[in-house]
Amino acid sequence: MNILKRFLLMFAILLVLSLVSCPDPGGDPADDGSTAPTAGEERTETTGSVSFDLRYVPAGTFVMGEDVEITTPVVTLTGGYWMAETEVTYELWDEVYTWAESNGYTFANQGREGHDGIIGDPPTADKTEPVTMINWRDAMVWCNALSEKQGLTPVYYTDSGQATVLKVVTDDGGIDPAYGDIANDCVKWAADGYRLPTEAEWEYASRYRDGSDWTPGDYASGATADYTDAGATGLVAWYDLNSGGSTHPVGEKNANALGVNDMSGNVFEHCWDWTPNPPVPYDPGPLTDPHGPDTGTRRPIRVGCWNYAASYLQCAYRRYTDPWTEVNEYGFRPVRIK
Repeated sequence: MNILKRFLLMFAILLVLSLVSCPDPGGDPADDGSTAPTAGEERTETTGSVSFDLRYVPAGTFVMGEDVEITTPVVTLTGGYWMAETEVTYELWDEVYTWAESNGYTFANQGREGHDGIIGDPPTADKTEPVTMINWRDAMVWCNALSEKQGLTPVYYTDSGQATVLKVVTDDGGIDPAYGDIANDCVKWAADGYRLPTEAEWEYASRYRDGSDWTPGDYASGATADYTDAGATGLVAWYDLNSGGSTHPVGEKNANALGVNDMSGNVFEHCWDWTPNPPVPYDPGPLTDPHGPDTGTRRPIRVGCWNYAASYLQCAYRRYTDPWTEVNEYGFRPVRIK
């Protein structure tokens, strides 16, 4: 075989190999050069005796606050992330909380099973209802505890040196790092552990359809019409007109395009960002991987609840709470980047 034929044969082999190993165009490049999961891909995690599912949210760009807010910045999220498929159930909360209390963690609140369970009691037949009666600080340190329990790197630290894992929070009124009110520079954003989503991450996942088409901001997450359409809204959300005056087991309503349930309704969900009081419009942007202001007095909760009207279910709707406030309308869902 002459040199030309050898060259053509080698070229053909390399071409075939490159085609065989070509990544799925739906995936983002992963940090290690491999192909990242596809949009909505499911992964099951287990901690102790409790399993929970995550869904993959790919990187991309969208218009935040569209149809609802005064300013609507173009936001780019440069990396994909995994988001809990449902709100944290009382069963999962209790599994991690019990472990954490024996491993140096101190919470402000014990948590409640759904809207009317007995605070701090063991899980019952209603264990798959969302945990409530926990504040923003509780949710944050619970994420650290879950990370540590699973051998991951915690995300939240007591100060900007990021040497001491945040394990103790209180329900004291007022803003103070001693109570657990940390700033953006206390967050190890590249860590592989669990954390609260930023507002941008939360809204991006709630409105995602295919990466180019987005659920309008005045729809409930996963709905086919705006929030005034009771039929379309009732398929995806528990709210005052259909909840019967109570929380419900997670995952009973239709999921959105990513396979994520209850992003509108059942309970409001804590997010990371600081915000001033009174709140101000978004930075007009464009923004890349925004984490919110460096300081503030309140934290966002998104969106809708078992005893609130349909207007609160809009994907782009914003509401705020003090970081020490716990009520039977607030829960959360974690995210992680790996």
